[in-house]
Amino acid sequence: MTGDAIVFHDVCKSFGTQKVLRGLNLTIPRGKITVIIGRSGGGKSVILKHMIGLLRPDSGEVTVDGTNLSTLDSMKLREIRTKFGMLFQNAALFDSMNVFDNVAFPMVEHSDLDKNKLAKRVKELLSLVGLPDIGHKMPSELSGGMRKRVGLARAIALKPEIMLYDEPTTGLDPIMTDAIDNLILSMQKELGITSVVISHDIAATFHVADKIAMLSEGEIILSGTPDVFKKTDVPFVRQFLEGRSTPSASGLNDIKDLR
Repeated sequence: MTGDAIVFHDVCKSFGTQKVLRGLNLTIPRGKITVIIGRSGGGKSVILKHMIGLLRPDSGEVTVDGTNLSTLDSMKLREIRTKFGMLFQNAALFDSMNVFDNVAFPMVEHSDLDKNKLAKRVKELLSLVGLPDIGHKMPSELSGGMRKRVGLARAIALKPEIMLYDEPTTGLDPIMTDAIDNLILSMQKELGITSVVISHDIAATFHVADKIAMLSEGEIILSGTPDVFKKTDVPFVRQFLEGRSTPSASGLNDIKDLR
C-alpha cells in the first residue's frame, strides 16, 4: 500500500471555550518518520489521540488508510487501533509485572501464541531493543532509558503498521537520547513502520525525521523535509528551532550544524 497512512483535513477541536485545533491539515506519509514539533500545551498530544480515535474532531476528518475514523463504531475502531503501537512518554510499564510479562502482555491478550512461542517472541523483542537479558527484572530496577526501550519492545509486539512516540527522549541523557533515536530509525528501516514522533528535541528531530510539521495556534504553519526547516525564514519557526524566547533577525546559524 502506498500514499499517506494518516490524513487530517480541516480538523477542529475545542475543550469548552479553549480552541486547540483550528482547521488543522496534516498528512503522515507511509513508511516514513514524521516529527511534530511545537510549544508545550499546544495540542500535539491531542493530534496523537485523534489518530487512534481516542478523540473525535468537532469538525473535519481524520482518516487512517482512507477510512474516516468518525464513521466507525466501537468494534471497527478497535480493529483500526490494532494497526498502531504507542510508546508513552513515561513508558507506562506495569509496575507489578517484570519485564518479560510487560512485553508479553499484549500478545497474551491479543494472540494465541503458546508458552514456548511467546517466550521466543519476547526474547526477540528484547534483543531488538538491546536488552536481551533483563526479562526477570522489575520496572523499578530499570533506568529511564531502559524503561523506554522495554516500552518500545511491548509497543511493537503485535507488529504494528504505525508507531506513535510521545516525547520519547524527554528526561534522558544525550547518550540514551541518541540510543532511542537510533532505535526509532531502525524500527522504520528494518520493519517498514510508519512513525509519528512528538518532540521538543530539535537535534533529535533533525536526526530522525523524514518530514517535520510545526504546530502553532492550532494549525500546521510549516511542513516539509528537514532541509525545508533549516532554510525557512518563517519567524516563529526560526525562533523555535533556535530556542530563543524572543524573535531574532539572525539566520539559523545553529540549526545548520544539527544532525
